Amino acid sequence: MVEAGMVRCPRCGQFIEGGERWELDHAPGKRGYLGPSHFRCNRSAGGKIGAAITNGKRRRVSRIW
Repeated sequence: MVEAGMVRCPRCGQFIEGGERWELDHAPGKRGYLGPSHFRCNRSAGGKIGAAITNGKRRRVSRIW
C-alpha cells in the first residue's frame, strides 16, 4: 500500500509517494506503532524527543563571583 502511494504519514498527513523513503514509526513512549511515516518526519520527531531529553538533563549552574 505504501509503494502504491495509498498511505498517509501520521506525522504530516501527506501521502507517502511510491519509491519515497519511509520508516515504521513508533507511538509516543514506544507504546506500539503509528504506522509508516516519511523518513524525514520520523527522524525529525525522534530528534526533537532526543533533544528534549538531553536538554532536560542539563543542570543550570549559577556562579557567584
